[in-house]
Amino acid sequence: MEKLVIIAIGGNSLISDSQHMTVFDQYRAAGQTSQHIAGIVEAGYRVVITHGNGPQVGFILLRSEIAKEVLHQVPLDTCGADTQGAIGYQISQTLDNELRRRGLQKSVAAVKTSRGSASSDGRRRGTASNTPTRMRAAGAAKSR
Repeated sequence: MEKLVIIAIGGNSLISDSQHMTVFDQYRAAGQTSQHIAGIVEAGYRVVITHGNGPQVGFILLRSEIAKEVLHQVPLDTCGADTQGAIGYQISQTLDNELRRRGLQKSVAAVKTSRGSASSDGRRRGTASNTPTRMRAAGAAKSR
């Protein structure tokens, strides 16, 4: 039975410096990280990856603020969901590419999860508090 490793990637780790903050730069950083993760998979481990997204949420909020005279503003919980999906996509794509390059037959999936709270009428609403209640599963590699 394969052992399980859980890896947490911070949102800041996808930004190498103030000159490398674009989506392409973050994609490149995810690719570098995926090379290391592929080595863990190659060593026989199953891997679950979680990630942060603080700086990326800030970027979207800033763009939203700058464009507020032209476009609608983006709510904080939507910024979080947007970045969770984008970062999950970047990690899963780069990890899948690296596993294929190494000839490893593994599946990679990105899953966006959330935990909100119910309002008095029972409808779910997103969390925008400082309470860490959400887990972002970016990629999981398993045998095909």
